[in-house]
Amino acid sequence: MGVAAGGFTVSSGAVAGETEDDCDIYVNDDGGGDEGEDGEDEEDRENADYRSIQAAENAAGPGETICVAPGTYRESVGIDTPNLTITSTEDREEVDVIGQEGASSATISIDADGVTFDGISVHNPDRLIGVKVERGVSGATVSNTLVSDVGPTGRLGVTGILAGGNNEDLVFDGNTVESLQQAGEGPFNPSTNGIFIDNNGSESTNVVITNNEIKDLTSEYASIGILTQDATDVRIEGNSVRDVSADDPDGIDFATGINVDGGSNVTVRRNDVRDVTSDDGLGAAFVADGSISDLTVTANNLVSRIGFGNNTASTLDATCNYWGSSSGPYDASDADSQQDNPDGEGSDIAENPGAVDFTPWSTAPIDGDDEDDEIQDGSCSGGIDQDEGEEDEGEEEEDEGEDREGDGGERDEDGDEDDNEESDEEEEDED
Repeated sequence: MGVAAGGFTVSSGAVAGETEDDCDIYVNDDGGGDEGEDGEDEEDRENADYRSIQAAENAAGPGETICVAPGTYRESVGIDTPNLTITSTEDREEVDVIGQEGASSATISIDADGVTFDGISVHNPDRLIGVKVERGVSGATVSNTLVSDVGPTGRLGVTGILAGGNNEDLVFDGNTVESLQQAGEGPFNPSTNGIFIDNNGSESTNVVITNNEIKDLTSEYASIGILTQDATDVRIEGNSVRDVSADDPDGIDFATGINVDGGSNVTVRRNDVRDVTSDDGLGAAFVADGSISDLTVTANNLVSRIGFGNNTASTLDATCNYWGSSSGPYDASDADSQQDNPDGEGSDIAENPGAVDFTPWSTAPIDGDDEDDEIQDGSCSGGIDQDEGEEDEGEEEEDEGEDREGDGGERDEDGDEDDNEESDEEEEDED
């Protein structure tokens, strides 16, 4: 089942999980043997192996599956068993894991290769991180998971799903990250991040961030929906990012929907980003920073005060995106002096210092369900139809000038050609 988000349909993750027949270990907070207490229900007592997820993880072997029954699990879970799967038996909204004081900064910490964490709700109020893939881990998948109610802490950055750096083959798919907040001042200007691929001294490679819904992120300093730092071979596709805001009454703040900070071979496609706001006017749907090679940003809805901010030294391609208006983005003066769109009523283009090539643009919102290469039945035509028309008109006037002077002077859309023709005819009459 999916939920509509800004014209997109993204996976809600609210689907039934594994059955007991698929489970190697069964966890139920109402029954099980690890606590030495009986549950309230006889069936729970008979079926449950453990009452806590951590106890089940401690007992599991590589490649096994732990199934978690509906309930509330007040614990922070560290996963260090390779190729382990932890999943729910019912909808993710029925399985809540709430992080506890005195444990890891993350409610769920993945510190083994090949782990899958699927279909569970994760919360960490007044603390830092929902789900963390530790530095150096490969092959981790976080899917169909709800991460909410993380922060505020008043220090460092609050993050929904974090990859700690030097990771390989990561998949973050079908998750919802919402209601994250950070407040207060700290030595590192504390921020709020939905999904964050950290560099931390070594880049990550082969990262897939798809079909996630990220919303309701707030911070006094900075809020970012999706952030990748120096990652290679990255696909950011089909995500919905909205209601990301920053509000610092005493200083400069900024908010960004998707931020690619360095890296190579990064594709940002078919994402719906809107309602990114900052009280300083620095709310941007997409921002590129650092040194980036092979960046593709196309077929996205980039609808905020700033649609695209280019803080790199290179000219970046941002064609076939929708900017909130059929007239395209607003760009009063392009940095490369080759392209501008002062009549655009859509999101702003911010070139500082690199230029942005945004023509042609999509004249209609991008449909996230449409996987065809052609966008919205050829709607990627903004900015080129009129230019081509003027070019064709000029060629026709040059080749057939004498005939056109006597054809009654049909007006084009802006009337400029007719004014010139009428002026020429008046001069001929005077002669």
